[in-house]
Amino acid sequence: MLEFFMGKILPGVMIFLLLALCAGVGAFPASAVAGGPGSVFGWGLLAMIVMAAFCAIVGYVAWGIANLADPKTGAVIIGIVAAVCTLVLPINTLINGYRDAAIHGEMAPKVQSFALRHFDDIDANHDGTITDGEMQQAIEQLRLSAEEREILTYLRAQQSEAGHVISSSTTTTWVWISIGNSGYLSPITTTHYLYGINRQDLAGYPSRVTERYKKW
Repeated sequence: MLEFFMGKILPGVMIFLLLALCAGVGAFPASAVAGGPGSVFGWGLLAMIVMAAFCAIVGYVAWGIANLADPKTGAVIIGIVAAVCTLVLPINTLINGYRDAAIHGEMAPKVQSFALRHFDDIDANHDGTITDGEMQQAIEQLRLSAEEREILTYLRAQQSEAGHVISSSTTTTWVWISIGNSGYLSPITTTHYLYGINRQDLAGYPSRVTERYKKW
């Protein structure tokens, strides 16, 4: 049973996790919109090369452990798939970047006006900071028009851009790393951020959006 797990199941799990990692790494160049399309393309290409090479090496090892055909074939297959997974989000940004820039540029002044006008209504505990929970509560309980609900929903989705970090927490996941017929557990730590939005954040929000997308 252990031999079957180590030889057949574990390599597949490792490859799946690596491809998920590729998509996650691709999110970083995809978010480099401040530098314009050239920045997204350049960083995306670099991320693709690095992840494709790294995953090709892992694919070579995994194919060897599982005794599947020629390990070189595994390296090529995993390398190509890793390259595609890494480029999914950057390509999406390049395709939709101009449209997204127009949408964000149009919505920012509306968000600023609405949120400042209804700040005290949304800020349920009146501590001067709007949180995700308060925005959700406002969407559910306040008497808002369809347009106002759309604006508040948009603000909730953009709170990391509109606001600032007010707290953070970490979680640790242990992943088994296979080395030959043995291996070890390696920790992967993820940081989670909680954002808040105050009046000062809202005052400068449209100008930050304009600056962020000025090259699109």
